[in-house]
Amino acid sequence: MQSESNEQLHLAARLYYVDGWDQAKVAELVRVSQAKVSRLLSLARKRGIVRITVADYDARQRPLESELINHLGLKTAIVIKSMEDLPASKVRELTAHFAAPLIESLIPPGSVLAISGGLSLQTIIHQLPMTSHAPTVVQAVGQMGAHINLWDAQELGRSIAEKWQGKFLLLNAPVYLPNKTACDTMLKLEQIQAVKKKMQEAAVALVEIRSASNSLFADSLGKAERDQLERTHAVGEVCGRYFDNQGRECDTPLKSQSLSIEFETLRHIPQTIGVVTGQEDVIAALAAVRGSLVKSLITDESTAKALLALINSDLTEKKTSLHYHLS
Repeated sequence: MQSESNEQLHLAARLYYVDGWDQAKVAELVRVSQAKVSRLLSLARKRGIVRITVADYDARQRPLESELINHLGLKTAIVIKSMEDLPASKVRELTAHFAAPLIESLIPPGSVLAISGGLSLQTIIHQLPMTSHAPTVVQAVGQMGAHINLWDAQELGRSIAEKWQGKFLLLNAPVYLPNKTACDTMLKLEQIQAVKKKMQEAAVALVEIRSASNSLFADSLGKAERDQLERTHAVGEVCGRYFDNQGRECDTPLKSQSLSIEFETLRHIPQTIGVVTGQEDVIAALAAVRGSLVKSLITDESTAKALLALINSDLTEKKTSLHYHLS
C-alpha cells in the first residue's frame, strides 16, 4: 500500500510540476478525485518528493540606487522593487521585508543608535532579525501625546534594543512643550541631559522623512503653529522638527519648544539613514539630503523614480535659468 501510494505521489507530482498538466487531467490519469490531487501534491512536498526552488531574486533596484548616490552624494542607497499601484501600507511592508536584513550591516556592533518614530520605521523594525548586535539605542524624539503609539520612537527603540540584545535610553518627555521656558526647564533635568549627551555620541541615526503636510506630528499642532510653518515654507519633518526646501529648520517658536535631537547634532552623526516610502514625501526627502540631515536613503522603487524625476526637473530648471541669464 505504501509503494502504491508513493507511486501515486510521484506520478501526480511529475505530471503537475514537470509536465504542467492541470489538476483535473492529473486526477484522470492517477485515478483519484480532483480534490485528492491537491492533497497528494501537498504530501509529495512533505515527503521530499517535490522540492520547490526559486531562482535567485534581487529585490533591489541597483541602477536607481547608483543614480541616487551619484546625484545626491549619498553614502548608501537601498531601493526596493515594488509593483505599480500598491497601497501605501503594502509598499511599506514590501520595502521593510527586503530592507530590514540590510540595515544591520549599516550599524556597527555595540555602537550608539539614535532612532525616531514613524510608520515605515515601525514596519522595518517589526521585521528586523534577532541578533546579538548589542547597540545602545537612544530615543531621538519625545512622545506625541499621553497615549503611546506603536510607531513612537519610544516603542521602536525598546523593540530594536530587545531584538538586538542592546540597551535603551528613554527620552521621557513630550515632543512639544507649551513654550520655550517650559522646554528650557525640561532640558535642565539630569535624565534629559544624559539622553541628549548620548545622542551626540551616536554613530548612526535611523529616522523617517515625511512631508510637512504628511507629518504624523501635524495633528498635535494648533492652527497658529501650522500657519507659522506655512509662512516659513516648511516642506518636511524629521524627528518632529520642520525644515524648508534647503533642509534648514523653520524659524518658528516651535523650534525652541521641541524636545528631540537637534539638526546640528543630526548633521554631525557619521551615518544618518533616512527612510522614505511615498511619492508625497519626495520634496521633503530631497530637502533633507540637501541640508545634510540624512546621508543615506532607504526607499521603494516608485518613490526613488519620483525623487530622480524631481532632481532632473531641478537640473533642467537651473540650466534654463543659466541659459536665460547668459543670453
